[in-house]
Amino acid sequence: MSRLNSFGRFRVVVFNLSTMGLTDAILNRPELRFLDLLFPWVVGVSLSGFLIAWLIIAVLEWCDLTRHIWHLPLAFVALVVLFGSLIGMLLLP
Repeated sequence: MSRLNSFGRFRVVVFNLSTMGLTDAILNRPELRFLDLLFPWVVGVSLSGFLIAWLIIAVLEWCDLTRHIWHLPLAFVALVVLFGSLIGMLLLP
């Protein structure tokens, strides 16, 4: 134990940074308010996953790479679930 302490100590300073930034205060509530309507926060997460998947499929179609995908709607649903889950894990309140 004394040998380990004889090498000196390294001080690690960790700042209190939130990965969510400004969305921390917004997504900390169970509902999102939009024009007097309350939506669960999962709606925003799944909507952003849908838009990212739509963008990826649009880029794949523009590059003519969708001909290599056997069932395009199934791949789209898989991308929506994948990105919705990843965003939900990052922004979990």
